[in-house]
Amino acid sequence: AVYGRAKDDEFDLKDILGLSAVFQADTWSARLGYATASVDIVEPDAAAIIAGYYQESTTDLDGTFMSLGFTYDPGDIYLSTEFTQLEADGPVVDADAFYATAGYRMGRFMPTLTYATAESQDDDTRTMTVAQAGAIAGASADPDDSAQSVLRAANAIQAASDRNTTRIGLGLRYDMSPGTALKIQYDLIEVKDDKSGLFNDLEWATNETVSELTSSASTNPDGTNVLTISIDTVF
Repeated sequence: AVYGRAKDDEFDLKDILGLSAVFQADTWSARLGYATASVDIVEPDAAAIIAGYYQESTTDLDGTFMSLGFTYDPGDIYLSTEFTQLEADGPVVDADAFYATAGYRMGRFMPTLTYATAESQDDDTRTMTVAQAGAIAGASADPDDSAQSVLRAANAIQAASDRNTTRIGLGLRYDMSPGTALKIQYDLIEVKDDKSGLFNDLEWATNETVSELTSSASTNPDGTNVLTISIDTVF
């Protein structure tokens, strides 16, 4: 059982309450985890957009996180997989993610292959139409709140939150000594649709015009490659 709090520049997760269980046999293990929290949106631009334009609360939002993992390790062969699901009230993104890794030990070396996906599940509920933007602008007392500015703000949230990516990772693990391993991995990450927020953040989106946001397919990269080198030590 876990109880606590976590805060960064975007979210304040209060009253985190989590339960996890691990089931283990000789060659396999399974892990199940579930957590709830009260979510506050603390990033100023995002909070202002959600409160002013979506007209929804930015505090005390219900959030849940679930994970289910499985590992099979009889010796030479290594298989590991995990599925996670994140859900929260309001315009906060709901997302599913999955990965599977396979490896084969050859003495101290183990090459690995990983496939992973991440996809937001509530894109439609966070989309604002021109008619909705016009209605919000018409009800606003701020003369700067035109339909275009409202739609631009909503598109900013959308651009920063949507996810639809896949990743293929080629790795090599070297056991330097008992409890210490050198890991090298090269990931090929691909964006599956033009709206994915992998290369869009809120600062970028709020500084763009509506036409630039809607034409981002021609300006944003459709993927990236990442090289990771690390040393893991257990003591």
